[in-house]
Amino acid sequence: MKRIFLMIGILACTMHLDVRAQRVIWQDDFETSKGWSECEDEDGKAVVKDGALVIKSNEGWKYISRCKTNLDGNKNFTISVDVNLKDGLGKGRYVGMIFDFSDRKNYKMFYIEEGLVRFAEYRDGYLVREEKDVLKKQKKKEKKSREKGTQITLEIQKEGQSVMFLVNEEETLEMDGIIVKSNRIGFMVAEDQEGLFDNVKIMQ
Repeated sequence: MKRIFLMIGILACTMHLDVRAQRVIWQDDFETSKGWSECEDEDGKAVVKDGALVIKSNEGWKYISRCKTNLDGNKNFTISVDVNLKDGLGKGRYVGMIFDFSDRKNYKMFYIEEGLVRFAEYRDGYLVREEKDVLKKQKKKEKKSREKGTQITLEIQKEGQSVMFLVNEEETLEMDGIIVKSNRIGFMVAEDQEGLFDNVKIMQ
C-alpha cells in the first residue's frame, strides 16, 4: 500500500513539474505585426495599430484575425492574451480565442458572452461539436489608466487531449478528446463588438 501511495505521489509531482517547466516560446506585443491577417471592409476590421491588434465586427457579423506560430500541437501548451472590450459583453456581444486553425472552415474556438461560455469546432464549414456552460461572474481586473472598457484575460491550457478555457485565471469549460494539428491561432469578436488584443503568449 505504501508503494502505491508513493507511486501516486511521484506521478502527481511529475505532472506538476511538467506544467511549471513550460516556457514562453512565442509572444507578441504588437509593436510590429508578426503576420496577423489584417482587413477592413463593410463587415468590420482587423488591424495592428498603436501596439494592439484591433478587431471590430459590425452588427450581425463575426470577425477573425489569425496568425501562424511555432506551437507544437502534440505537446501540452498554454496560450494567453489580454483583451480590452470597448463595450463589454452585454447585448449579445462575443469575444473568443481560436486554435487549431487550418482555414476559415476548419478550426476550434472558445468564446464568451454575457453569462455564457462556449466551445465550437468547425469542419469543412459545419459545426460538428458544441458545448456551453454558465459563465460565473468574473472578478474585475484592474485597468491601466489609459484604457476604457472591460479588461479581461483569456487563456487556453492543453494537457494531453484535454483543453481548459480560463477567464481571468478562473477555469470555465473543459473539453476532452481534442487533437491539435495546426499551429495557427486567432481571436474573434462578434455582434457589434470591438476588442483590443495585446500581450499574446504561448508557453510550452
